[in-house]
Amino acid sequence: MFQPSWKRDAVILVGLVLALCAVSVLAGPAQKTEFSPELLEYRVTDYYPLPLTPLPLIPFRRRQYRSPLLEHIVEAGYAAPVKGKAARWDFVRGRAPTLRGWIGKARYFYYVDHELLLSWSRANPRRASIVWPIAVELVRRNRYGMAYHVVTHLRDYPVPPDQLRDVLIRETAREPVAPME
Repeated sequence: MFQPSWKRDAVILVGLVLALCAVSVLAGPAQKTEFSPELLEYRVTDYYPLPLTPLPLIPFRRRQYRSPLLEHIVEAGYAAPVKGKAARWDFVRGRAPTLRGWIGKARYFYYVDHELLLSWSRANPRRASIVWPIAVELVRRNRYGMAYHVVTHLRDYPVPPDQLRDVLIRETAREPVAPME
């Protein structure tokens, strides 16, 4: 007659967990990139995923950084990291073995031409002091598509800088069709 044995069941369970971990490690590492609107930083996590999924099983490295463009935005005083509030991490992109890559809404700031925007900001400090605070506030309200529209299309709107803030506020009252869907 079959009698349940908790020892046997525990050995089977541990064996299954170890086999799952071994398959995950043998399949290769995955990576996800996230962005924190509060900290104005990116976070990259390398991990071994649950096989055939993007779900983390064994994380092994995490690093945070600011791009040169974000460094400039913070150093110039256009926006500051939010202190005293828990950081929200929005998904940018990911990749895992056996899976096609995937992307999130925060990709808009990740995939813009950072060098172009950095040189524009340095060449147009007055306009940048208007554009960047509005763009960062939009990102903090989870309106990445509109922030992308502001920094790529509306930053050079043909009005004098003293009228630019009003134009941006009027234009950002609506959400355009996302440019990279």
